[in-house]
Amino acid sequence: MTLRLSRRDFLKICGMSATSLGFRSLFGNQVEFDSSDLARVAIRSVNIYTQPTDKSMLVYQRFRDDLITCTTRFIRSKPNQQPDLVQGLAGYVHSAHLQKVEFKLNTVLNDLPKQAS
Repeated sequence: MTLRLSRRDFLKICGMSATSLGFRSLFGNQVEFDSSDLARVAIRSVNIYTQPTDKSMLVYQRFRDDLITCTTRFIRSKPNQQPDLVQGLAGYVHSAHLQKVEFKLNTVLNDLPKQAS
């Protein structure tokens, strides 16, 4: 099945596309990233469990530089026990080898600086 566009339809689509690109600069940068619940695996691998205990079933592993979405943080009652646990979307993981992730976008340059000669 082929889609045949007439010349008129093609020109309408091109005009609408060009117009939409022109309006992008009026509204500014609308892209916002919420990195408050992301963590990066900082060691070779971490285990993800079904329950907040080491005795529960292992669901899978995440490896170095993988990102984990954290939903809830559990703090142990005894200080000498295991490190804090974090609940992710697929299970529970120890937070000792996780690093918080923060998005920092570069600012956009409006003018290019002149090169030194």
